[in-house]
Amino acid sequence: MCCRRNKIYTVFPSTTATALTTLMTATKPEEHKILGYTTYVDKVGVINALKYTMPETSEVDLLKKL
Repeated sequence: MCCRRNKIYTVFPSTTATALTTLMTATKPEEHKILGYTTYVDKVGVINALKYTMPETSEVDLLKKL
């Protein structure tokens, strides 16, 4: 029986939004700039990084604007 153990690392900050964005984009937080649950983007203002929506709306097409 063979077992393989590898170390696993997380990102900082280790929030869900930051970690999932890192996994989906294969980039570090300092590259993708998602450092928490909400992020300010010049084009659209504050967005919710988990839903990619603005807090005051449930518009799902926000990624198209970015």
